[in-house]
Amino acid sequence: MKEYLSQKIYEIVKNLYKIEMFADIESPRECSHGDYSSNVAMRLSRTTQKTAVDIANEIIDEIKKDKKISNSFSNVDQKNGFINFKFSEKFLGDELKKILNQKFLYGNLKLGKKQKVQIEFGSANPTGPLTIAHGRGIFFGDTLGNVLSKAGFNVQKEYYVNDAGKQIDILVESVARKALELKGEKIDFPDYCYQGDYIRDVAKKFVIEEMIDIQELEDVEKAVKEFTLVSMVDMIKKDLEFVNVKYDRWFYESELYNKSWYQRKNEVQQVLDQLDHDGMVYEKEGALWFRSTNFGDDKDRVLVKNDGEKTYFASDAAYFKNKEKRKFKRAIEVMGADHHGYMPRIKAMIEALGGKIEVEFILVQIVRLIEGGKTRKVSKRAGEFMTLKELVDDVGADVARFFFLMYSANSHMDFDLDLAREKSKKNPVFYVQYAFARICSIIKMAEERGIITQVGKKKCTYQYSDVESHLISRLISFSDVIEESATKRNVSGLAQFAIDLARDFHNFYEQCKVISEDENSTLARLQLILAVQIILKESLHLLGISAPEKM
Repeated sequence: MKEYLSQKIYEIVKNLYKIEMFADIESPRECSHGDYSSNVAMRLSRTTQKTAVDIANEIIDEIKKDKKISNSFSNVDQKNGFINFKFSEKFLGDELKKILNQKFLYGNLKLGKKQKVQIEFGSANPTGPLTIAHGRGIFFGDTLGNVLSKAGFNVQKEYYVNDAGKQIDILVESVARKALELKGEKIDFPDYCYQGDYIRDVAKKFVIEEMIDIQELEDVEKAVKEFTLVSMVDMIKKDLEFVNVKYDRWFYESELYNKSWYQRKNEVQQVLDQLDHDGMVYEKEGALWFRSTNFGDDKDRVLVKNDGEKTYFASDAAYFKNKEKRKFKRAIEVMGADHHGYMPRIKAMIEALGGKIEVEFILVQIVRLIEGGKTRKVSKRAGEFMTLKELVDDVGADVARFFFLMYSANSHMDFDLDLAREKSKKNPVFYVQYAFARICSIIKMAEERGIITQVGKKKCTYQYSDVESHLISRLISFSDVIEESATKRNVSGLAQFAIDLARDFHNFYEQCKVISEDENSTLARLQLILAVQIILKESLHLLGISAPEKM
């Protein structure tokens, strides 16, 4: 409905004032301000010779002519230039019935038109456990994928495993050296090696299960590589399972270097050959360079080093080519803000290869873990970091997810560990979950008294109070939240919606007794909280948060 109102006001403003201006439609917190409100008249008054009040009245006169709007709202007026919309009693009742009939399908949109979209998030070198830095991008990407599916996109969630390159070589060397050390060999452990306890754990497991009489470091590295990679990826998968994140596909970088029975060359070499054929590469100082400046990048990029080793960029070029082969129309890349320089070179490569796939980059800003007023350091190599699993063990998966999701991905975040440990209404997760548990408790009471079976079957005459109308209005806005979260790629609005819905319900609960001697109000209010239960549970499901029936 918000999108419809915004579009309608845009058309009216363009027609009346010859100005193109999109109207922001907000949901006021105060019931007295209506269900929706717009400040478009205030904004227009700055560029016209009219007052905001006069402009608002002119827009209202036109907007009331729209049949859909007149059928949905009982009142459209203005106050001090703000245009306010109040839903009609009939519309509220009809939408409430729609929620109860459609249940968890309510809010499903056709926005995506089943477009095949891939969202890649969390991808990293498998050189250690997932940290809280990874967690923010993982929770965001997972939730965005859920929201896009709800909005009608055909979504595939993918994890890209960088199982090749220098960092993997250092990882393997680190485990190999530690394995020899555990075998009693005297061996150096350079600073560039990974230092975490997990290195010792993998090495110890390797020594027990695989290592027999290998003495030389080079031989140990050869033997330990596959074992280490499998161990590290298994560790990551277990961590993800622990926080309720599931991927549709795990794609390994090494797949791009494998030949098949019908291909004489691997996918990376095919891309290099195409670029060479099209004159997009050149040799300099023994290395092979891509002419990325021809496509707006700030400098040309190396594809093959002077020692013959192919760069990550060469693999990435083949990877995006592979995505297009798999018929994805759009690829959404969720990555850390420190990868901002990655965007222009990939866009340049896709253009050079004649790619049709649309690529979006979403940069997730850094997160600082605050404990006792101090910042925890994050460094895999030095072994000074808090893993995602450690955080979840401490505060719980629900709290970890919700705290990250409350903030827009492009904003810096301080994760207050002390606050996250709070098990009270100060903690927004418990506040929201308590609302759901409270509803379940009321419904159970109604079931025990045999009332719940009459809901929706027995006709009753009832007029909603302002508090109840506001709660229903919040439920109706769920579709708007899904649409906005999907189009703006910002899931923090969904987390805020869950908080707002919980607050509105708690407010309703304090002012309105659900089960009483009045049969009409009892049935009407039970119907209302059943709808709240559906929307709140679906919101938590999309966020990846549990909905406990008891607390």
